[in-house]
Formats: sequence, C-alpha cells, structure tokens
Amino acid sequence: MVITAKDFVDALLMEAPINVYDTDFGLTDDRKNSDLLRDLTSHGKSKKIDSFNGTDLLKTGNKIFASDGNRILYVVQWEDNYNRTLRLNSITQIAVWRNTTVPATQGMSKHVFWNILFPIHNAITTDNGQTSAGRNFWSIRIGEALDSGVGVYYLDMNSKTVSKISSGNDLISSSKIAYGDAHKFRARKFCITSHELISSDPR
Repeated sequence: MVITAKDFVDALLMEAPINVYDTDFGLTDDRKNSDLLRDLTSHGKSKKIDSFNGTDLLKTGNKIFASDGNRILYVVQWEDNYNRTLRLNSITQIAVWRNTTVPATQGMSKHVFWNILFPIHNAITTDNGQTSAGRNFWSIRIGEALDSGVGVYYLDMNSKTVSKISSGNDLISSSKIAYGDAHKFRARKFCITSHELISSDPR
C-alpha cells in the first residue's frame, strides 16, 4: 500500500490546537512571557517584517514574534549553519511556540516557515533534540514539501549519507530510525530544501 504524504499527515499529524508542557518554553507563564516581550521590543530593537491574520510579525535578531502588546502570541528562533558534509548553508529552527488559544496564530507557524525562514537559504534542517510536538511539526512541514515538490532528505551525519524522501512510506521508514535520545540520533536529521543534494547524473 502506497501512503501519500498528504494522507499520512492528515491522518496522523494534524496541527491541532494543543499545548505541550515540554515545548511551551515557559511562555505560558505570564511573567516569563512579558519579560521576553520586553526584552525583544526594548530600545527599538524589533522591526516589522510581515503580518498574518491582521497581526504584525516582528523580527529581533534571530527571533520572529507576534504579540498583542502585552504578551507574546507566537515566537520562533533559528540559527544559521553550514553543513560541511553537504557544503550547504541552511537554517535550523531551534524553538517555536504559539498561543494556541488565540485564533490569529492558527497557521502562523506554517506561514513563517515557508514565507520567511525558508527563503533565507532555501534549506531548513531539523534541530538536535526533537520532542513529540517537534516531530509532529516537522512531519507536517515535510508533508507540505512533498506535496509541493520541494526536496526532502534524510541526513545521517554519522555515516555521512544522504537519502531522498519521496513518499509518505519513505518518511515513515526514516522516522523510525531518525529519532531517539541516544547521542547517535542527534546526528540524524531531516532537511527540506530546493537544492539538489543527490545528483541525478549516474556518472
């Protein structure tokens, strides 16, 4: 049975409005939330770069966030990196959180991922530590990439091998070995990119 990426994602990993304790980054605490907002907006550091659902998206350093003026509603942090094995510049989204009780944030993670972060290097790789919520987020993005024809690759930095993910079946197979708590799993990543990482030339 061939499982399409869309069927796999729709059936198992729909982006439901949930809060996961391990991935709230303390922002469900009003004081921590307001402290971070104050830090991001102090001294005119933040700059509007986009808007979504009538809410401004602001950038400070390597963080993009949205707020209602009193609290953060959404924030993502990333880092630029260079993969020596692939000779590829990419970004790694290392933290993302949204207040799922606010309708305006629904779909915001997807919008920022594809319209703001992805165009920086046209390549985004998973981070070293993946919680269940993080895995779900990435499976959704991978499903979207496969459905739109954007390249998806499984990278094993231990063996320095690269495999292309072409279907939901490939994704399921790779996911079974890509995640875990042991050190070896930290070198196993997924990459969404418009760059061709595996040559189609048989020579």
